[in-house]
Amino acid sequence: MSETLQDRYLALSGGGFDAHSAHAGWLAGGMDGLAASGRDHDIDQLLGNVRALASSSGGSWFSSMLGYSEAFRTQFESSAGRDAYNSSGYNGQLRQIFAGLFNEDGTPRLTPAAQSLLDEVESTLTTVADTLKAVGVTLDLKPLIDTVRFVAAMTDNTVSQSGLSWRGFVDNYVYRPLGLTRELDGITLASARKSWASDVDVLIGGVMQTSPVVLGSVGAGLATEYGKVSALPTAPTVPSQLHFTPISLISKAPAQPNGTPLASALFTAGPFQSTYRNLRLGRRKVIQTPIPSTLSNALSLIDATTVSSAAVGVAAGLESLAMGLGVQGSLSEVLTPLSDQLRRFAPAASISSAGVLGPLPPLPPTSRTLETAAQLGAVRLADSGYVDNSSVGYLLRQIQDVKGTSAPFSITLLMNSTEKPDPITGVHNRVRVGPDASTLSAFGVTSEVSTLFGQSKGDGSLDGDSIAMALFPILNVPSAQLFNEGAWYGRTAPDWSYNQGSISLAYHNLDVTTVENRTFGVKGGQSGELHVFTAFNTDSFAAPFNFGTLDEYAENYDVIRQAVSSGGGFPHLQAALGITPSA
Repeated sequence: MSETLQDRYLALSGGGFDAHSAHAGWLAGGMDGLAASGRDHDIDQLLGNVRALASSSGGSWFSSMLGYSEAFRTQFESSAGRDAYNSSGYNGQLRQIFAGLFNEDGTPRLTPAAQSLLDEVESTLTTVADTLKAVGVTLDLKPLIDTVRFVAAMTDNTVSQSGLSWRGFVDNYVYRPLGLTRELDGITLASARKSWASDVDVLIGGVMQTSPVVLGSVGAGLATEYGKVSALPTAPTVPSQLHFTPISLISKAPAQPNGTPLASALFTAGPFQSTYRNLRLGRRKVIQTPIPSTLSNALSLIDATTVSSAAVGVAAGLESLAMGLGVQGSLSEVLTPLSDQLRRFAPAASISSAGVLGPLPPLPPTSRTLETAAQLGAVRLADSGYVDNSSVGYLLRQIQDVKGTSAPFSITLLMNSTEKPDPITGVHNRVRVGPDASTLSAFGVTSEVSTLFGQSKGDGSLDGDSIAMALFPILNVPSAQLFNEGAWYGRTAPDWSYNQGSISLAYHNLDVTTVENRTFGVKGGQSGELHVFTAFNTDSFAAPFNFGTLDEYAENYDVIRQAVSSGGGFPHLQAALGITPSA
């Protein structure tokens, strides 16, 4: 690859299988564009200038496969492989795996054990919703119920034995195509990567849940003891991390060729203090332990991506909903047993006294005490999408830690979305395109993009230090503003757009300046470029709650690939990634 004026960085958004299929489409279209100029060879031709790659949720599934799997990567390195992606390739095999697991109406099929668990969950949540409605509070719990239904259907063989497990879903469905579960078994963030990524820093985004989450229970009936953990930042300058705080799971490229990557984890907001509590027959016990900001990392690769994609990890801490509504007390007592049932939606991890983040070791029931949990440093982690899907935030922190704040940067963000347009304006979230608050764009952007500029309400106004979480708007999360909003001033249209069916694509090339963000530890005043490639598919969803959604994943791949290769997108992708045009 030829030298470029500045380092390139790549950020992949989350969004489950919808994001995964969209990222595959961008990559395939880029490889098609190279092939048209006689350079169709390997991924390094496309991504060879990328110095760091950050991802969230479904984007982390994609980056882990591309960086560590031979079977996955080679699909994109030939025209035949790219053509087969939706038939015998990853998407095609995913469809075969899900076939037979749905009813005739397309909804997930439940066994009696799974149906029983779902009925219990739905009954409790309906009672909570009705109770709140009686006092004038409307809470939409359908996304949580739909997700529980889906995971119950997909992992029904384990429901009666060990409860629902997000890791079980990830193993049995996400990595099952192409035999990836077997290929990536034993791989850690300290393992060698495929050649194209050998000199790339890989960042996988997650969060630690800071409001109370259930670690587990011992006993039954009135004797039941629930162990809970919560955490607070110890630095007084950190904004409130009321429910979630970012954690960057890092695989730093070796300094020397053929060296070993360095695995670490970083709480970007700084150190915390965790508090372990139990409630048994009215008797409280409290244990407090420190959590350093920088840790060694012993999680496996699939551990890390399971964390990054745990989209309903809040189920392990449903007390957060009560906190967000200011109606704790008896409501928390109802939600805690339910959180115990659903706790494995949020992967457990251990932070040892030696400062090592790793898997929580299995314990017999008699050893599952509060004292043991505190000794092991047990916490629960979840999807980084809770803090705005901000793979860009992890990237900026890494850039500034490694390069400082004086060198310019160039970040390419591949952002997917299933958001519906505004029914009145017909566009998605609009951004302020001038200092006058009433001057809003005629074009739309996804909310995750607008929040990067402090415009999270979508009407040109600013939200300050916190924003409402997309899945549960009653929960506030730290602001993900990273750039000055002036980057949008004077813009009248995307630099490129493409529309087909329910899919809309757009590209914006923005000159940006960072603003201070203490949650991500990002310093203000650094200039650079942000290349935003956005894919909207309003008919799709992160997971195939309906079998027809699998058709949308295939369409994502085909339409985006075509848009890049022959619809005018390749020159923009080529420039964003610093690829020199062929002679």
